Amino acid sequence: MIFNRVSGLDLGLPQNIRNADAPVRYPFLWNASRQDKTQWNGAAENGLYTMAMGRNLGEVFGVFGRFKPMRNVLLPDFVNFAGRNNSANFHNLQQLETLIAKLPAPRYPLPIDPALATRGKALFVSEQCMNCHWPVPGRFKNTWKTPLTPEDTDSRMFVNAQTKIKAIAPLEGVTVPQLFGPKPLTPNSGQIDVLGTSVGNTLLEQLTLDPDGVLEAILADLRTLTIPQAKPTPRTAAIPTAGVTPQAFLQSQMRDLYRQVGLDQTGAAYEARVLNGIWAVAPYLHNGSVPNLWALLQKPADRPKKFMLGSKEFDPKNVGLDTTTSPFNFTYLATPCDMINDGNSNCGHYWGTNLSDDDKWALIEYMKQL
Repeated sequence: MIFNRVSGLDLGLPQNIRNADAPVRYPFLWNASRQDKTQWNGAAENGLYTMAMGRNLGEVFGVFGRFKPMRNVLLPDFVNFAGRNNSANFHNLQQLETLIAKLPAPRYPLPIDPALATRGKALFVSEQCMNCHWPVPGRFKNTWKTPLTPEDTDSRMFVNAQTKIKAIAPLEGVTVPQLFGPKPLTPNSGQIDVLGTSVGNTLLEQLTLDPDGVLEAILADLRTLTIPQAKPTPRTAAIPTAGVTPQAFLQSQMRDLYRQVGLDQTGAAYEARVLNGIWAVAPYLHNGSVPNLWALLQKPADRPKKFMLGSKEFDPKNVGLDTTTSPFNFTYLATPCDMINDGNSNCGHYWGTNLSDDDKWALIEYMKQL
């Protein structure tokens, strides 16, 4: 949907619009600021307020913002992205991100069996759950490593992110930033390149026009930035923190904020997130195709093939949402495992599926308290 807005509707290029047929579920809001990445396919860097500003701006473009980039009348080689061409409220975006960074995971509200949870903790380790889902220090002091792992889950969202555009006017030749970017947009660019170009140039231009919000994010980063704890990458090894202008700092962060994530030999890979508050975020898997934790620990062939969506009632036994009623009268239909590129498959992620029922309940009891 974001790609359709930014590269299609907002540019007046309907030939770039694709079917929005890759459902994804909401992220853990209380973990969003602490992950090294935040999109399911790992397309956007995270860990600094400037990166978060770019991520949130892209989401504003995708859902309700007004965004009409236009060639500058006086400077034909220059495109205006901000100002009256853009309705995003940058101050509010920064305020929201500041609040989310303080948001703790919700505590499980019902009694927990301590002995069963202790047994489940041992299983969490022995079944290698913690290899992907434990809070390991990330690239920055306040972030967690967010690995991308191929788990044989539905590939549609990942594949759709590789989509190329068919036309690019009025942005052809524009880069991030416009004067110094490494790769100008062409009619064969990816939709994600259009998104990165639109976000980066909007923030750079907004910093000049009206720095409120964008400058807040930059100054917050410059005040708190420290050497990354994990092995530094080329983008993080030498981030300047002294004597650098806000424009130069923002430019360094926007240059590769969004990137094309290629398919590897093992297929589509998605983020493996820290499981704080996992009890409260059903349905599960990246596409929300599994209704509760009990179903997630079943072999794919035994997972529910249909369930109702929309209820706010908690299912304390299976740990998820009640799936017997829906205020929208909507039933989710999962597709067979031989259609894992359909968007609605609930197959893959086999971890824990070979445990006994007693062990599965113990593992769930432990995950309640994360």
